[in-house]
Amino acid sequence: MYNDLLTIGPFTLHTYGLMTAIGILAAYFTAEYRAKKHGLDHTKVFWLVIWCLVFGYLGSKILYFITIFPQIIEDPSIIIKSLGDGWVVYGGIIGGIIGALIFCRRHKLPTLKFFDIGLASVALAQGFGRLGCFFAGCCYGMPTDSCFSITFTNSNFAPNNVPLVPTQLISSAADFLLFLLLVLLYRRKNNKPGQGAAMYLICYGIGRFIIEFFRGDLIRGSVGTLSTSQFISIFIVIAGVIMFVLCTKAKDKRPVINACIFDLDGTLLSTIESIAVPTNKALKEYGFEEHDINKYYYYVGDGFAKCVERALKDAGDENLEKFDEVYAFGKKLYDENPSYNVKPYDGIVETLGKLKNLGIRLAVLSNKPHESAVAVVEKFFGEDVFDMVLGQKEGAPVKPDPSCAKEILKVLDFPVEKICYIGDTDTDMKTGKGAGFYTVGVLWGFRTEKELRENNADMIISRPEELMEVCKWESIQKNA
Repeated sequence: MYNDLLTIGPFTLHTYGLMTAIGILAAYFTAEYRAKKHGLDHTKVFWLVIWCLVFGYLGSKILYFITIFPQIIEDPSIIIKSLGDGWVVYGGIIGGIIGALIFCRRHKLPTLKFFDIGLASVALAQGFGRLGCFFAGCCYGMPTDSCFSITFTNSNFAPNNVPLVPTQLISSAADFLLFLLLVLLYRRKNNKPGQGAAMYLICYGIGRFIIEFFRGDLIRGSVGTLSTSQFISIFIVIAGVIMFVLCTKAKDKRPVINACIFDLDGTLLSTIESIAVPTNKALKEYGFEEHDINKYYYYVGDGFAKCVERALKDAGDENLEKFDEVYAFGKKLYDENPSYNVKPYDGIVETLGKLKNLGIRLAVLSNKPHESAVAVVEKFFGEDVFDMVLGQKEGAPVKPDPSCAKEILKVLDFPVEKICYIGDTDTDMKTGKGAGFYTVGVLWGFRTEKELRENNADMIISRPEELMEVCKWESIQKNA
């Protein structure tokens, strides 16, 4: 086989590098696609892959250095000389797993679910990687008289003109089959998080242990009568078996939920223009400069009056001398058309329908004026989706005061621990936490992930469909 695929001047494209790159891209795109399909935060997959690559590289090099430690003692310059070559796959796997674990914990992602999807993609990448080994001639097999053999004639690694066991092709085929197995396993209805990752460790460990008997590149190092990889495989398989048993026996930790209370603006509906446009017109009417619409993402969330107050201060009226006039004019414009350029976020209608079909009770709690809140909800969702819609009323407390939820609790008639509150701002998280609800922050709304985390969101989702996976839904019919 020829590793030098294409040469242009001083640049040579190696088949090994090309296959490795194809494997990485295939792993990324399949992981992103499957994460999105199964309701996980697919927007994090890119950086998850980056973390895995960095930690995988470090792990691979560290384990490689361990296997050639005696040579390094004699010539420390080997460390620098071998930075671009010399890898141990198990070191890369272990390093990548550590990187993924840190990333998932840091971003509060469902670690086991991402491991299930991620390690399947790792198997796919390894399948392409082993094809690269085949073209380069590395990781070659031992000599054989079998007709099932491969003879290299131009390899810088494998012995040339000698029939060898095609360990690279066997490993590649096994990796592709493992990818398909893990994809099918994840589709099972009774699949538990972590089982797929455990099966990867078990199957890859067993396969690697067996293939090592047929490898001919003895430079890999050994532990007694076993190769280094065989020695590690034993512990990998044991870890996989333990993990599979624990994940199978693990109880579902998702909260059991009977009802959902949604914030409105920035959670169910994209409403920023309906608020920004009348406020800007009111500012202009009284001689102030209009604001860029993006500023309103931070003005809204605590009622229209608070929005006008923030906009007016930023326009230069620090003492709010014109507040009454600007507020009254803006409120009049807003009430005339509260649905201006308003639309439900993608996936919201479908998710509400799924919850409704499960028998989940639904409500809306908003700081939008009550009449406006009711009007826009009925316009975009109809009159029979929500059991109750509650907006800001004269003299009544508003979010983040949790007491504003009491009126809704009377209608829903469930313990607070059976209720999920969904919103997009710090105000929403404070409201939910103050009332004792399970709080879910959404990233498609007005604020940032950082704000939601700082205000102790129990879970953060990037798409409405993910809500179906966050909680364990228990319909009201079961409690009747």
